[in-house]
Amino acid sequence: MDRWNDYLFRGHSPEELAEWALRLNFSRFCRAFGGHANDGNQLLLVLSYHGQTDQERLWLELAISGPPPDVTTIAGVPVSLSQFTDHVLLSISGADGDPFEVTLADVERAALVESKLGAASGRRIDPPMDDPHCIAPKYYPDFWKKP
Repeated sequence: MDRWNDYLFRGHSPEELAEWALRLNFSRFCRAFGGHANDGNQLLLVLSYHGQTDQERLWLELAISGPPPDVTTIAGVPVSLSQFTDHVLLSISGADGDPFEVTLADVERAALVESKLGAASGRRIDPPMDDPHCIAPKYYPDFWKKP
């Protein structure tokens, strides 16, 4: 493999990430940028809104009393939230104790959150991070081909 693939698939094989891709409908595995970024691998989901009234409607759709804190609970799962002008980024990682890593337990938690999205699922922005660090159909369409 080349350097990029060595980095992208360090810790998770292409086969494992393809299994996760098929298991999740909306969340995407995004590889850490690393270095001095002090970021970690995460499962990301971005939902859009348009203005404050629509943002409040989104919180209701997610069964969150808004405005939510930076870490909230959806479907019993702790989810990190980052709010922006027109969208919210939901992040899941660390189920097995390492907040910088994604494991199968995180995938299971993300699937549970996805199952509770309801109307909010129509707000999804894909890819959640428009960059090859994010395993999304735009960059890795073969991952969504069923064997």
